[in-house]
Amino acid sequence: MVHAFLSGQSYWRKGVPRERVVRSIRMSLPLSVHLATATPTMVAFARVVTDTVTPAWLDDVFVLREHRRRGIAGALVETALTHPAVVDAALQLLLTADAHALYARHGFEPFPDPRALMARHPQSASGP
Repeated sequence: MVHAFLSGQSYWRKGVPRERVVRSIRMSLPLSVHLATATPTMVAFARVVTDTVTPAWLDDVFVLREHRRRGIAGALVETALTHPAVVDAALQLLLTADAHALYARHGFEPFPDPRALMARHPQSASGP
C-alpha cells in the first residue's frame, strides 16, 4: 500500500521503485494508522529519518484520500514528533508543497534562510 501510494499518487515520489521504498522504510522510523476493523486496514503512513540527537526528518506523510479530513494526519504528525527517538532532536525538518497549515499547527515554520538549504541529486541514484 505504501509503495502503491508513493509511486502512483504522491507528487514527491512518483514512480519510485518498490525496492527504494522498502529500503527507506527499513532505515527509518515508520509509523502507520490502521482502521480498527475485523481486518485492520492501513489508511495513513509517515516515516522519520533521525539519529535521535541532531536532525529528525519527517517524510512520506500521507493519508489515503477517502480517509482525509478526519484529523488522522494531525494525529500521525503529533505521534511522530513526540516519539522518544524524535522528541529531543535539535532540528526537526520536512518539505511540503501543499500542507503548510497542517505542519504550522505542530510548530513548523518556514526555514529562516532558504538560501542556506542545499540539495544534491546524484546521477547514480535510481528513481525518485
